[in-house]
Amino acid sequence: MQNLPPFSAIILDMDGLILDTEVTYCVAWQQATLALGFELPLAFFSALAGLPFQRIEEKLQQACRGQLPLAKFRQLSGDYWYKQIASKGIATKKGYDELLAVIEQYKIPYCLATNSVEKNAQYCLEVAGVIDKFPLMVCSDHVNQPKPAADIILKSAELLKQSAVKCLVVEDSLIGIQAAVNAAATPVLISPEFHPPPLYHYKDLALLATAIQLSDYNVGC
Repeated sequence: MQNLPPFSAIILDMDGLILDTEVTYCVAWQQATLALGFELPLAFFSALAGLPFQRIEEKLQQACRGQLPLAKFRQLSGDYWYKQIASKGIATKKGYDELLAVIEQYKIPYCLATNSVEKNAQYCLEVAGVIDKFPLMVCSDHVNQPKPAADIILKSAELLKQSAVKCLVVEDSLIGIQAAVNAAATPVLISPEFHPPPLYHYKDLALLATAIQLSDYNVGC
């Protein structure tokens, strides 16, 4: 078990970390592009996870040789996504309950930091039944630049009244990890696979919760 460095607050990503939403987006994007006459593998869409939507559309246009009607794509992908959510709901990720219990037990200041726009983030949290757990939230439409720029992380630290240097930034994608690095915060990767860049890596949120319990967390350290 890796020992965490001293920290004063935690900044959490949403999609793919707290909420099991990324696969729902990928399926909806694939269904929409297929309906528009472009067949792309699900793995292509999975590689877009964590990117801001503008960047996703740019990559889709490249893959479709500039022929994808974006307005229609947005409409169709949104329709397909809402149908999925209406029938299946949104689950939290493994270890979410354990992590939130530890955060609440130790009264650690925390904030949600997501590349989703506020309207979508609020909807996802409501469907998952956890919106009351995230009173502090920074979304891509709250800042000038989304991740991997530092803006969302720095704004989150500001809301938490902490220096970014004293914050753990918990992410499931290398895009989010880069945002943490750009903000001079401590990046923590949650992934079943190991990636070299982050110093701190746990396979799931439950293991991070255990690491926090062992970290001698101290407010204002």
